[in-house]
Amino acid sequence: MRRHLPRSEMNILVTFKKFDTGLVHRGYITPDNIHRVLKAEGKTDEYINSCILDIMSSDSDGDGKVSFRDLYERVTERVPEEWLDWIYENVTRGVDNGQLLEILRDNGFKEDIALSLIERTRKRGRQSVERSYADLSHEYIYTLRS
Repeated sequence: MRRHLPRSEMNILVTFKKFDTGLVHRGYITPDNIHRVLKAEGKTDEYINSCILDIMSSDSDGDGKVSFRDLYERVTERVPEEWLDWIYENVTRGVDNGQLLEILRDNGFKEDIALSLIERTRKRGRQSVERSYADLSHEYIYTLRS
């Protein structure tokens, strides 16, 4: 996944479009897409399977498809709005930090990031995500898959 390139939004989009193959860009990546592209590049089966596992771990809803948003949030380690809402709701309900931390870790959050989010939410209220290329060009990204 272009590990040698910086995690810029444009590099993430280029990587996404590389694997969103077919006559029509569908707006998502599947294991078959990844396999087909990497096989055409002459990669080994072991490497291909490793990449499939890595990229498909971004699938946020378990439907077997990775959207641009899924990939973007995973690569940049950006916390989705839904999780920020969930943390805020549970902090305001008085749920214990340990319990919140355990749930966040079980859902793939790094412990230091999860703890920081919980503490910042307790001190300053609901956290927000900085708007990015992925957010600002929402229509453009969906137009690409038409």
